Amino acid sequence: MLDELGERQCRLMADFFSAMSNSTRLHMLCALQTGPKTVSELAEYAEVSMPNASQHLRVMREKGVVTMEKEAQFVYYTVADPRIIKGASMIRTALTDVARRNAQWMDVDAE
Repeated sequence: MLDELGERQCRLMADFFSAMSNSTRLHMLCALQTGPKTVSELAEYAEVSMPNASQHLRVMREKGVVTMEKEAQFVYYTVADPRIIKGASMIRTALTDVARRNAQWMDVDAE
């Protein structure tokens, strides 16, 4: 539940939502829910170039959404906290419900 938030907590949340307000980053987050991925795997999944994927991952890493770990010549990215995936899923469900309600209202208005 959201209790009364202080200014610092609001800024932290705003920074997080700002980082995740990009569809490419959301695609990458979806890919990461099944486990660690390399930059090339994430670039392919999100249908972007590797340099572009790296830029998006840098933003996500700076905001604490993902972590990275080197194994030999590969760098693997992982979701920093599984609650991020759960939270994103809850937001998607809520927005889907809102969209359905709005569509129903639009149908009623058209009559």
